[in-house]
Amino acid sequence: MPQPCQNERVATGNRRCRRCTHPKSVGWLLPQVSRRTAQPRSQSGIESVLPSRTQDPLAVRPSRAAMSQAADMLRSVARGGPMSVPSKWKIAQHWNESPRREDFAPHLLLDEPCCFACGWFSERWKRATAQASWQRANLERAHLIPSSLGGPDDASNLLLLCKPCHQESPDWMDPEQMARWIATRDERPSREVETFVAWVAAAEKAPDFRDAVASVIAQEDANDRVSKLLRDLLGRAGTHFGVGFSQGTRVAVLQAAADEINRQVQQVGCEAPEPRSG
Repeated sequence: MPQPCQNERVATGNRRCRRCTHPKSVGWLLPQVSRRTAQPRSQSGIESVLPSRTQDPLAVRPSRAAMSQAADMLRSVARGGPMSVPSKWKIAQHWNESPRREDFAPHLLLDEPCCFACGWFSERWKRATAQASWQRANLERAHLIPSSLGGPDDASNLLLLCKPCHQESPDWMDPEQMARWIATRDERPSREVETFVAWVAAAEKAPDFRDAVASVIAQEDANDRVSKLLRDLLGRAGTHFGVGFSQGTRVAVLQAAADEINRQVQQVGCEAPEPRSG
């Protein structure tokens, strides 16, 4: 059987090499060298995440750094210029020192991340440093002058808003319209308070849960057992993307908890000995 040659192979589809009988592998050149210089090819940017003409595309595993660099390059090309968005911490620092702070960031506290417009925050964002807390915060960058109207990606043109505020904020070329809109924005409670209110509202739609809890509240460790039951049921519930537990899911969890509590009460009642007469 003829031995494969060591010369550079020529792309011939699925045919054999022109200089020997060695079969081609999926039609790609091997080894990974440039055809003209016979030197290893240097790759950077988006080229580094694409299979070269000497590579098997199924074997290419670009690094995360290369993928991130390529994504930045693509966004830069799409926007027609260099891509550089300031961090949330840089944006917060800018508006903390800005003379227009009260107009565009009335709720801003540098050591406690929150939505500039409504003050919404979460205790889960708290980290060891203020910078880490701001980076952790689930807040979105919102342009004063939209990028579609030529607004830059500078800290002076960016606010940090919660998702509802960002969706409702004005996309207008005059930043003063944003200031007027923020002045009319109602203050929003924290994420934890909103979650508690949502569960209270769900309990009103699941009266069986209230009755079931009332029937066992006097028992020892009732609070712990009901809390554990709710955690177990939440672990079996699904979530909506970007929303978490929907209000309907909360009602379903409470109703399932009521059914389980009633079942346990009935089971205990059946197992209890009947009182003796006389």
